[in-house]
Amino acid sequence: MIFRMSLLKHSQQSVISIVTLALAMTVSCTRAQDCQQSPESCDSEEILSNYLWLNDVATSYPENPTNCERYERTSLSDDGKTAHYNFVYTERGGDTTPISDTCTYEAVSKTVIDIGCTDFAPTVYHLTLDYVNGNNCFVGHANVDDSNPTQYYFLLTNPDSNEEEYESCYNKLNDYTGGNYISLRDEEKMQKMYPPKKD
Repeated sequence: MIFRMSLLKHSQQSVISIVTLALAMTVSCTRAQDCQQSPESCDSEEILSNYLWLNDVATSYPENPTNCERYERTSLSDDGKTAHYNFVYTERGGDTTPISDTCTYEAVSKTVIDIGCTDFAPTVYHLTLDYVNGNNCFVGHANVDDSNPTQYYFLLTNPDSNEEEYESCYNKLNDYTGGNYISLRDEEKMQKMYPPKKD
């Protein structure tokens, strides 16, 4: 009897384990969205809602004027379509002095976010989402000024998420650009601007 109960318990545990594994695999497989292939699977409003912090970490734009870009959300509209961010960055090739700015992110469609920043007005950047990996990172392409129609790719991460999840975004960026992208991270500057969080 004890043996039969033990087998039954083991069988139940095995079923639970299999179901749990299947659910975990389903979640891990569905949380990343390829917006190029399935635009309806992406949602720009979720970006605004779920990304309290944003780091702009890489781009195919070789003349990007800023480095160490970090955005901190300060407000989100009731309809979830507009978010305001404090924006801190350094000038590329300059010193470590952080520059503060404010930006507005507006979800204009499922796959497009309009970004406007005070220091770069009146330019509005129309960021089209290409790939989103849950609340970890995403890749999109955008104009760099109003007079230049050329689109460049950008990779942004959520610094409060799992860094191991960034790999898929880097892989997508590499695919989209043929490996022609630059890092926007200067680790020495980053350490001075954003000291490691204390436990």
